[in-house]
Amino acid sequence: MPSKLSVGELIEASEPRFGAVRELDETEGLDQLVLLALARELPFKKARAALRRLKQDFVDWNDVRVTPAHELARGFEGGPPGSAYRKAEELVDLLSTLYLRFNKMTCDVGRTETATPESTKLRSRLMAFLAERSSLYACLMPLFGAKDDDVVASPELTRPLVRLGFVEARASDASARETLLKRTKPGERIAAQFVLHQIASRVCGAKLTLCGECPVASKCPSAKIPVPPPPAKPAAKSSGKPTSKSEKTTSKDKKTTPQKK
Repeated sequence: MPSKLSVGELIEASEPRFGAVRELDETEGLDQLVLLALARELPFKKARAALRRLKQDFVDWNDVRVTPAHELARGFEGGPPGSAYRKAEELVDLLSTLYLRFNKMTCDVGRTETATPESTKLRSRLMAFLAERSSLYACLMPLFGAKDDDVVASPELTRPLVRLGFVEARASDASARETLLKRTKPGERIAAQFVLHQIASRVCGAKLTLCGECPVASKCPSAKIPVPPPPAKPAAKSSGKPTSKSEKTTSKDKKTTPQKK
C-alpha cells in the first residue's frame, strides 16, 4: 500500500517526539557525534543550544565526561519527562568509552584525505562500536564531512520505509536507499534518516512494534493500534426467584421422609 505521508510530513510529525538533526556541519567530528546524541528526543534548535552550552561551560569533552550526570542534565531540558538525566548518563558513557577505547579520537570518520592503513583500521573499529550503540550513529557519522547529502543503506532504514509504504515489502536496502534519495530534497535527507532511525529503534522494532506510541501511526498502512473493548452490557435485574436449573431440580425432587411412630 503506498504511503499516505510525504517525507516532509514525516519529519515534521516525528521531530517533536524523537528529535532531529538537519545538518552535519560541526567543525569537529566529536562535536558532531555529541550533537547526534543530544538531538535524540530534542528538537534540533534545543539540541544545538545544549551543545553550545556544554562547549562554553566546560574545558573540553573530557571535562564533560567526568562531570556527574545530574549536573549535565540541567542543560538538557525540553524533551520528554525523565529524558534529561537519561541523556546525560548516555553522553557520559559514550564519551568515557571513546576516550578509553579510542584514545580521544576526534571521530572525523568522513574525512579521508589523509587516510592511512592504521587510521582506516581505527575508523573501522570506531564504526563497529557506534553501530553497537545506535544505527543512527553508524549511518550518519560516515556522512560527516561529505560534500553532498547522501543516504546510507541499512536494514534499520529499510524497515520503517517498508512499513510506512514508501517501498515494497521485499525491497532491498539498496532499493530503499534509492527510493529515499528520489523522494527527498538535499536539505531533507539528513533529517529524514535521523527520524527513520529513531522510529526503527524506539517504536518500530523488527519483532516488537509500539504503534500506539508512534507519531505517524495514523497514516501508517501497517500500524496495529489496539481497539478498545466494547462497553459491558448492564446486568439483568434479579427477580428474587431461583432461576438456575440445578435449583429447580433440587426443589422438584426434594421429598420428605415420614417419621416412624
